[in-house]
Amino acid sequence: MKKILVGTAVVAVLAAGGLYGANHYATAKLEAQLDKSRPDLQAQGMDFQYQGASVNLLTHSWQLKGLTVTSHEQGELVHIQSVSSDNFDFDKLPADSTMELKGLTLGQAMLDAAPAELQDKLARLKVDAHSESHFDKAKGTLVADSLIQAPEFGEFQMSFDTAGATPFLEWVQQYSKENREHPKTMDAATEQALMQEVMPKFQQLQIQGLTLRFKDQGLLDSLYGLKAKLTGMDKAKQQAQLLQAVNGNPLLSDAHRQALADFIHGGHQLLVKAAPTEKLSFGDMMTPAFQNRVRDPKALLAYLGVTLNGQGFN
Repeated sequence: MKKILVGTAVVAVLAAGGLYGANHYATAKLEAQLDKSRPDLQAQGMDFQYQGASVNLLTHSWQLKGLTVTSHEQGELVHIQSVSSDNFDFDKLPADSTMELKGLTLGQAMLDAAPAELQDKLARLKVDAHSESHFDKAKGTLVADSLIQAPEFGEFQMSFDTAGATPFLEWVQQYSKENREHPKTMDAATEQALMQEVMPKFQQLQIQGLTLRFKDQGLLDSLYGLKAKLTGMDKAKQQAQLLQAVNGNPLLSDAHRQALADFIHGGHQLLVKAAPTEKLSFGDMMTPAFQNRVRDPKALLAYLGVTLNGQGFN
């Protein structure tokens, strides 16, 4: 029994040591990849530094801590507490993937460039973001949801559901792999060639559903204040001007107008959803026949199945 326990302990230690070594190797690989991406950023007059990088092969995740993006001319642009993802195999398309960004704040260069009226509020800005997706290669569907939160300003969320995604995603993955191994110099001719290569795959995408949500928690007041400084028009007059445009829009129902009026007054939420009534790809929607069919804004809204705060457009 004692020998079994000792043997088990030895195996556990070796396994832990092997995992540590594998994680160390993978982390070095991640750092090498980051270093390889640096010249392209430096060519644009920018650079980045980070305090630490780590990879955990057991959880299939990676993390960067203390990331700072700088401009050669201006100085520090943004600071990010951490960026992490559960997808370390960049050359594979995982069925499920998440990414998280925590604690993005503006650097002094960005604050100095901001309007003086917003600098105090922007100095307190802290952004967190979370994104998750599910990809079904066999069905060709991609479902994704992203949420950005900034307590001083508000929340923005976008969710979408697409079909026909496999050709496009496989191309993106293959291009990313090739570019990491053999970086390309991007010029007009290269960009044109890439567009000709990717567009047929992009045109196969079908939007099956789209949701946009914005919750105001101070952004509108900041914008009203900034415009008042620039134009002399106070908040009440700005709101009256926006309400006049809303009330004069023939596409809106009374319920739409009320939702927009609440939002204009601040502290409310707008929720826009689209659920196309037919299955058409982006390629189909680019044809002259489709463009003629939805030339009328009402026809386009009806096809897209758009609702605003739960109210459709009839």
